Amino acid sequence: PEPIAEVTARQFEWRIRYPARGKSLKQQPQPDDIYTVNELHTPSGRPVEITLRTDDVQHAFFLPELRIKQDAVPGLRVPVWFDSLENREYEMLCAELCGWGHYKMKAKM
Repeated sequence: PEPIAEVTARQFEWRIRYPARGKSLKQQPQPDDIYTVNELHTPSGRPVEITLRTDDVQHAFFLPELRIKQDAVPGLRVPVWFDSLENREYEMLCAELCGWGHYKMKAKM
């Protein structure tokens, strides 16, 4: 399946890009792509894939309640698969000490 979002870690926030209708994340960013900051929206009840990357230092994408933790390594695009069975809000954190503002890298899914 196609990734539903590209999650980019950067000091000290999460930037999420969703492809424009009919487009793919494999393409370069498009003007009609949708962006959010610190809010990842995914469907529940089915497996989803995101692409994880970083704009600066190493970070770690962490969904503690779903037991998902994956490093975001500079220069790599890392696929991450998971399934949230419940339609509710989950905490999304950075689990890698990434600088002075690391404590602020909180988001929701």
